[in-house]
Amino acid sequence: MAFVFMLKHIYKFTDSKGYEQFEDKFLGIYSCEKEVNDAIGRYFVLSGFNQYPRECFVIEKWEIDKDTSWKEGFIKSFEANKLKKIAEKYDENTGGFDVSSWLLGKMPMINERPIEFANRLMTEKYGENNWNLDEGLREEYNDLILWGEICFE
Repeated sequence: MAFVFMLKHIYKFTDSKGYEQFEDKFLGIYSCEKEVNDAIGRYFVLSGFNQYPRECFVIEKWEIDKDTSWKEGFIKSFEANKLKKIAEKYDENTGGFDVSSWLLGKMPMINERPIEFANRLMTEKYGENNWNLDEGLREEYNDLILWGEICFE
């Protein structure tokens, strides 16, 4: 098995409505752990990055030549449920964003925040303590949070 290492910078903040949000920056793909750790050293001293702890640098290990995401296909978010907001403002070219087809009919519970919605659905799909964001599921998780934020606010 061969692997690559994806480097992201992720930090939490509270938005103006009091919801916990995440900012996620893709920084690069590296051939080995030494290279990705060297990259962290280069980024850590740069403006903006140096305002956050080193733990905000997230390394994802991806196996090459292996399907990891979207195994069930996808549907447009506006096809999955009625939206309370216009999803087109987030992507004028495609009229929304894509979600995994297994989300068809899944709705947030009353007063459920987007991050709680994402956690619940990931646990329903993969099982309690059986999903790890550092093993190829971060994109799916972040899409669930976004979907919860703009579609069901």
